[in-house]
Amino acid sequence: MVETNRNWALSIFGLLLFALYPAPAAAQIDIYPGTNIQSVVNAHPAGSTFRLMAGLHRMQSVSPRNGDTFIGESGTVLSGARSLTSFTRTGSGTQTATSYLSDRSWTFETNGWGPVERDRSNSETSASDGRAIVLGGQRFGKGLGVHAPSDVRLSLGGQCSSFSASVGVDDEVGGLGSVVFQVWADGIQLYDSGVLDGNNGPQAVNVDVSGRHDLQLIVSDAGNNNYYDHADWADARVTCNEAGGYWIASGQTQQGIQSHGADHCQAENPRCASPEQLFIDDKALWQVGSIGELRSGTFYFDYNNDQIYFADNPDGRRVEASVTPSAFESGANNVTVSGLTVEKYANIAQQGAIHAARGTGWRVTNNQVRWTHGTGIRIGTQAQVLGNNVHHNGQLGIGGSGDDALVADNEIAYNNTSRFEVPWEGAATKFMGTRNLVVRGNWVHHNHGVGLWTDNDNINTLYEGNTSDDNEWMGILHEISYSAVIRNNVVRRNGWAFSAYIWGAGILITASPDVEIVGNYLEGNADGIGAAQQSREHNVGAYGPHEIWNLWVHDNIIMNPDGWSGLVQDIDSSNSYFTSRNNRFERNVYQPGHSLRFLQWMNGERTFLEWIGFGQDVLGGLR
Repeated sequence: MVETNRNWALSIFGLLLFALYPAPAAAQIDIYPGTNIQSVVNAHPAGSTFRLMAGLHRMQSVSPRNGDTFIGESGTVLSGARSLTSFTRTGSGTQTATSYLSDRSWTFETNGWGPVERDRSNSETSASDGRAIVLGGQRFGKGLGVHAPSDVRLSLGGQCSSFSASVGVDDEVGGLGSVVFQVWADGIQLYDSGVLDGNNGPQAVNVDVSGRHDLQLIVSDAGNNNYYDHADWADARVTCNEAGGYWIASGQTQQGIQSHGADHCQAENPRCASPEQLFIDDKALWQVGSIGELRSGTFYFDYNNDQIYFADNPDGRRVEASVTPSAFESGANNVTVSGLTVEKYANIAQQGAIHAARGTGWRVTNNQVRWTHGTGIRIGTQAQVLGNNVHHNGQLGIGGSGDDALVADNEIAYNNTSRFEVPWEGAATKFMGTRNLVVRGNWVHHNHGVGLWTDNDNINTLYEGNTSDDNEWMGILHEISYSAVIRNNVVRRNGWAFSAYIWGAGILITASPDVEIVGNYLEGNADGIGAAQQSREHNVGAYGPHEIWNLWVHDNIIMNPDGWSGLVQDIDSSNSYFTSRNNRFERNVYQPGHSLRFLQWMNGERTFLEWIGFGQDVLGGLR
């Protein structure tokens, strides 16, 4: 009995000591650049915390275990690229090459509204806030976007023979705006377009600049103020004599899967599926298919002989080739990745540089993920992707599947740089087969495709408080899925690269039931809020038919210079999608553009009075 009492007393004493002096937390493990991260991880128990110290950690690929945490100091960079420092040169003398002005340095620039834009229209006052360059419905991948009065100058050094471009007022201002384009060289005027407005379409410019040293591109406001004078030097380029030959980096044995996504490349980049990239001073070069296609800003990878060819002089410059296919990837649960810059990984399409798809409960927070070939961040079940800057990735910024995921407060911009086909999966985001996905408070802008996208059997989706601006396709797209709420988002200037019919909508629902769209502000999109019923390959999905039922669009503000809002369909001659499926628009306010027939209902374009006559927006209004 005495021994029992003694043991009891000792137990109580131990509990009191633990309460007053709890066991110390496991120490975090510091990992310095040059150390193999996976080796350190393997030497410690699962659930450890690793601090990656500031500096460049090259060609690291980490397979986390359950509960592992990876935290970066300020200035910590994980790069999937190898530094290239040894080159041979083939050829000599001079050769003729054509280069785009948007890829060259300028000696002077001034612009009437914001900065001159490279490969985008002028748009607004911030740098890189333009849209795709479009003239007369024709989209151009290269060029300069300016606003009158504008002056751009560059040095030719007497080595160039010709300058060419297509010029005009960008389609983003409709028929508004009027400008004059002029080309000068060494103080002599070589070209004058006369007055052009938004109805003229692209005008070809071809100028002989042989022996000229200084090229000057001027856009004036035609003498009638510069309102809406958004002007484009589309495909502006010069043909010049350059040092002949190419530089070669040998011993490049990296080769990822070349076939994944190969059938889904846009015409401007038929090698989009090749995951290897070449960077010079942090700028990705365009991969071409043969030595004969080489020019400044491009490279050719001879996989059979393990050699990379490129045309730009590497002297004094930082040259890197992406090699490593992932930064973080495993089937572990409850992994945290935070505070890192993750860049230049050679991940294939649909694979994330941070790949959380196989695990549960990953937290990916406050990282910068850029210049990877496939997807920046791939989510899985219960993933939380918070506060990241995900930009300039080759295919997607963020994508994936799973249940109960949260994607919030991220900046997602300039993705699909490799130009995968948008309908396949080239965009800012794309989520498939999710349940209870929440996408909240993100800023999604200037992506080469859709902004926010749920496609194929997503259910109980919430898009809330996001800003989706200047994406080439729809701002928000919910496609062949199920119930969703899209509320309190700001959606501006989207859809101009694919504006036919209603496909340029700021918010578009296709073949999906039980969607509520409420409290959103839309401005300047190619179309407004739209819904489309189509015959799809999979007309019945995981939770029933893919059909527009119970669509409720209410209390939104829709301000568009052109295009339509409403419901369209191409499969039901009985008009049941308009009359008996509880699809309705209520209390929305519109500011229409040039056409009075800016609404779609009952298989036709409608005026606002006709719209009300069909029972839509009876308590709505016009601005």
